[in-house]
Amino acid sequence: MTRFVKIAVTIGAVIALAVLPAAAASADQNISIAGATATYNTGTHALFAYDTLSDGKSAIAEIRAGSGATVYRVTSSNGVGSAAGIIVSMPARYELRACVQDIGGGGAKTCTGWVGGA
Repeated sequence: MTRFVKIAVTIGAVIALAVLPAAAASADQNISIAGATATYNTGTHALFAYDTLSDGKSAIAEIRAGSGATVYRVTSSNGVGSAAGIIVSMPARYELRACVQDIGGGGAKTCTGWVGGA
């Protein structure tokens, strides 16, 4: 019996990891700039940055509560087609934006404007 429980937990963890990126793709809010797409899903609280262009720049997703000062961010730096995500619970009113930046080269960060969600 103990062995069955351990296997079920392991399988459940693998399924949860497999579902998270798919859930982020059906985000409540997304916004794009040349080279990056930012998504936020209020159901899973997942914030993702997707690198969409082979330009040597990192993709960045940023989110904040309303027009608040605290900004949460996630950066995807592994090249075109890569994604990075974090879990961050936001209130009903939040703002999202997508950015690109040559982090290794110290380049300026270029972003979309803040877009209100939910």
